[in-house]
Amino acid sequence: LIVGKICTVKDARGIRVTFVGGDSYEGAEKMRDGNLGLAVYAVPRGAISEDTWTKIDTAVLGNSNLVTAGETAIVLGKPLGDANCYTYGIVSTEMTGKNLADGQYGVVHTDIAGTADASGVIVNVRGEVIGIVEQTLLEEESRNMLAGYGISDMKGVIEKLSNGQSVPYVGIYGVDVNEDMQEQGLPGGMYVKVVEPDSPAMTAGIQNGDVITGIGDTEITEISEYHDILMAKSEG
Repeated sequence: LIVGKICTVKDARGIRVTFVGGDSYEGAEKMRDGNLGLAVYAVPRGAISEDTWTKIDTAVLGNSNLVTAGETAIVLGKPLGDANCYTYGIVSTEMTGKNLADGQYGVVHTDIAGTADASGVIVNVRGEVIGIVEQTLLEEESRNMLAGYGISDMKGVIEKLSNGQSVPYVGIYGVDVNEDMQEQGLPGGMYVKVVEPDSPAMTAGIQNGDVITGIGDTEITEISEYHDILMAKSEG
């Protein structure tokens, strides 16, 4: 199983995966999450030669919540437009959060130069993956430096996709109801800033300005609780 960006090549007739050593095999998309632009691809174990198999290592997923500014970062993959290369630098700032549909995801920023369409993984000096490169998390004028999703917030998504399960999607962009908002009479919970068009949330009648106070019988007070509860659900 391989985690990567969703393949957007128009009229593609198939997927081939090239492993270390240069051997190439037919693969297939197992499951995708359009919200994050990620997919898990699969190559049948029986198709992989023993010589190739002995060269494959499983990536170790680190803890991006412990990443601090100034520590060494290495980007592997396609940071500069060419595949199979690497570059390195430092984590440039503390982790920031990026609001996407149904959750807030940590972002690892680096001072490493890259292209706007870069892809790959960010690893630390211990070889642990701490991020998945995604340049659209940055403002357009900042996409000459590499950044990516913090891996800690991706683990639940990767697990579901690897197991062939879809990632729960409602379609709400929200923020925490802070103290000032509560003083104006809003209840604690997640304030709905934007409802995505044609989303389940819009179909259900949720509107901008609503406050989500719970999922089922579980009360929520902030967006992180909303996301965690949602991720524990199954589609339907």
